[in-house]
Amino acid sequence: MKTKQKNILSAAFFSVALLGAMSIAVSLPFSGIAYAKGGNGGGNGGGNGGGNERAGSANSVDSTSGGSTKSTGAGKVRASNSGTKITGQQRTAKSKPKADLADVLGASPSELGALNAAHASPRALANANPNSRVGRIAAYNNAVLGRSAMLADYEQARATLDDTPPPARDNATITGDIAQLDTDLGLAATSLAGLQAQLAAAPSGTDTTALAGEIAAITGEIDALSVERTALQSELAAANEYAVLLAREAELREAIANQPATEFGLLEAAANKPVTEGVIAAVNNLLGLHPADLTLPDAPLPAVTE
Repeated sequence: MKTKQKNILSAAFFSVALLGAMSIAVSLPFSGIAYAKGGNGGGNGGGNGGGNERAGSANSVDSTSGGSTKSTGAGKVRASNSGTKITGQQRTAKSKPKADLADVLGASPSELGALNAAHASPRALANANPNSRVGRIAAYNNAVLGRSAMLADYEQARATLDDTPPPARDNATITGDIAQLDTDLGLAATSLAGLQAQLAAAPSGTDTTALAGEIAAITGEIDALSVERTALQSELAAANEYAVLLAREAELREAIANQPATEFGLLEAAANKPVTEGVIAAVNNLLGLHPADLTLPDAPLPAVTE
């Protein structure tokens, strides 16, 4: 009898132990999910007690990924086989808006003020009244566009100068020589006129050989002075041409050097607020301008001196 009771007690103990092990095995998956919810939803408190029941009721099986999906107030948390979690906030995060062009350039629309009129169309700029706001901006626009033509003119003037040999003497010296020749020619012409008058008044039969010789000599002198004067005139013309080229090169060089100040003055006349580097860059972008570089690689040529 005691043996039979002992066997019954042993079987009961074994049954209790088996049931306890099964309950532990069943509770393990739900405990893990409740822990995940507690971590994302506000701590361990949410994963204990009734939190486990809420977590268990919210779980659903994702037949596609092989994992489980849990709904939360902030979005969905997917527990994949790799353990990676993607939150609703991460999936719906908004990208930052693009910065305004003027802000990037350092000049906001409020800083541009009246220069916001640079938004005008090319047709409006072309037909604007010169005294209007848009017309003044158009004057600035044309000045900046004129840089390329100005640089091209300078390059042409410099190339012509480089291909033209400079005169040996300046035009003032040549002009002085021509003036002296004119004086000598005047005196020779006066002498020739006198000798010719004597020859005409000589009585018939008078020996005029010597007089004719003087006339021939003075005539030859006049011819030589005239040839010299023609050469001097050619020299003076070349010197003057070179001086014009030199002056043109210097004029263009000065204009290019002053171009930034000229453009600034035009833009300032169109503005109602301070014109800063950022404002200039912003206006250029609104107008679609890409100003040419005004750097001049050539050194200025010296003036011609004797």
